[in-house]
Order: sequence, then structure tokens, then C-alpha cells
Amino acid sequence: MSGKRTATTIAAALAFLAGGAAHSAPPAKPRGPTAAEFAALRQKVEEQNELIMKLTQLEGQHYEFLLRLLQSTRPGSAPVCRPCSSKT
Repeated sequence: MSGKRTATTIAAALAFLAGGAAHSAPPAKPRGPTAAEFAALRQKVEEQNELIMKLTQLEGQHYEFLLRLLQSTRPGSAPVCRPCSSKT
């Protein structure tokens, strides 16, 4: 009976170890972007950089307009007209 119990214990231990080995496999490495995905990302970044430059220019015009507006509130100054919206 003792030999049967030992065999059962060994079989259970092997089953446990085999089941644990399947769960402890290292995760697969994430793949990098393909050339097409990378090109699309690069295009999006370039578009965003262009938009940032346009926003920076617009903010500069806004600042200049506000500065002229503040300066025009002094007595004897010429009135300020709205800046034209130039599309570049």
C-alpha cells in the first residue's frame, strides 16, 4: 500500500509541476510597428507639428492684438482694428 501511495503522490506532484510550467511561461514580446504603421505615425506627428506652429503664430497675433487694444485705451490713441485672418 505504501508503494501505491508513493506512486500516487509522485503522479500528483508531476501533474502539479506540469500544470505550473504551462502557466509560468514568459510572456511573448510585443512586436514593434510595421513600416506602414511607422510611416503613418510619422505623418501624424508631422501634421501635429504643423498645427502647433499655426497655433503658436495665432497666439502671437492674439497677444499683439491684446497689447494694441490695451495701448489704445489711453486717451488720444488711435482705435485698434481686428487683425485679419490670413491663411498660410
